[in-house]
Amino acid sequence: MTLLAITLACAWILWSWHFEALLLVFGAVSCLVVVLLCWRMGIIDDEGEPLLRLKLRPVFYIPWLLWQIVRSNVDVARRILSPGVPISPKLIEVPSEQKTDLGNVIYANSITLTPGTISIRIRAGIAGGGNGASCPCLRGGRLMLIASLCAIVVTMLLALARALLGPTVFDRILAANTFSTKTVLLIAVLGFFTDRPEFLDLALAYALINFVGAVAVLKFVRYGNFAQAEIEVETPRDSNEART
Repeated sequence: MTLLAITLACAWILWSWHFEALLLVFGAVSCLVVVLLCWRMGIIDDEGEPLLRLKLRPVFYIPWLLWQIVRSNVDVARRILSPGVPISPKLIEVPSEQKTDLGNVIYANSITLTPGTISIRIRAGIAGGGNGASCPCLRGGRLMLIASLCAIVVTMLLALARALLGPTVFDRILAANTFSTKTVLLIAVLGFFTDRPEFLDLALAYALINFVGAVAVLKFVRYGNFAQAEIEVETPRDSNEART
């Protein structure tokens, strides 16, 4: 937990690079809330602090992995460009000697990063199978997801009220855009809550529609049509200016 708090604090300082007292207090409170939420959801483990747990081992592993990726690229390109070289796709199980969940995740991702291979599932120390283990964050995760859903719904209701009350057209457009943005968040959270990751694709599609719709409405309000904006041409004040 301490390592996670230090990591978050360093990230806050590096990304903001402001040292005013108020901003530092906001950063400390934000880091504290994140750490408490992670502790409540039970996700502070080796996967929650991977770089700090691995220490200097990535310095030696990443160059070796990059070299394997280059070799695999060359081999795949040779097989594609040479019709006589056989290609036989198949599914195989590869024994894993990793002792931690983090090690198995890195092992499976390394296989996927190598061109020509992909990891499907991991089961009991074997890459390529599957297990039925449940996510450890479910102990407190559902409560947090329910709280997030309630907060998003309240925000959507406030935005809807502003869209109805106005008073200006720009207030209504901004409120409608806010409502649509919260709808994207609502779809994403519902996807996590119902274990339906495909909802994220719907959220991304809705976000694109929201952006295009907001631009179209603003252009219509400004120019009165969706065509190209009219170019205002200044006319000369008198005939002398016209001759010059």
